[in-house]
Amino acid sequence: MHALMVFVFIAQAPAPESPCRDLLLKAFPKIDADGSGTLSIDEIEKALANPEVKGPTAAAISALRRAVRSKTKPMPAPVTKGAIEKPDPDNAGSKMEGNHKLALRRIQETPRDLFTGKPPLLSDIHQGRVGDCFCLAPLGGWIHRDSDSVRALFRQKANKVEVHACGRWIPVEPLTDGEIAMLATSSGGGIWVNYYEKAMGIARRESEKTASASP
Repeated sequence: MHALMVFVFIAQAPAPESPCRDLLLKAFPKIDADGSGTLSIDEIEKALANPEVKGPTAAAISALRRAVRSKTKPMPAPVTKGAIEKPDPDNAGSKMEGNHKLALRRIQETPRDLFTGKPPLLSDIHQGRVGDCFCLAPLGGWIHRDSDSVRALFRQKANKVEVHACGRWIPVEPLTDGEIAMLATSSGGGIWVNYYEKAMGIARRESEKTASASP
């Protein structure tokens, strides 16, 4: 009687796609401005504010910022290549791929007009991934009281937008893809609310005399 030997081959599951981590590893040398081999929060912020960083790469850096700034289980900073390659499954870093998709959709679908034909509405404003409720709350109150007057806070000047805040006109550079990914949404009504957020960040940075990487 001959023994029957059965070989069972178990196909190894393909490694999950990780476009976010791949993009971050590719962009790592450019984000790492001081060449230290680690990414500080300031370096990540500067990359988000860089107009040359666009599309999927900007979305990936946005996802990394969320991971580092998570209030529950943040990815330790400064960030190394190893931390990006193998994020702890229980860490916020493991959510980067999903956050990358959300950020990329935001970048791709956001109208870049200051205003569209739609008037500013309180119900349209949804806070983004920046802790600026103190900025958006009074703006929402203003819209609720007199929506039409909000348009008068903005004026287009050459390639910049000027925002009237804190008693003066504040010039604001064009929004970057990284900023679009992080800031509030206005349900298709244009990106005026994002310019308002950035202007208030500029005013706050100047009043506090801080050298933060991004307003």
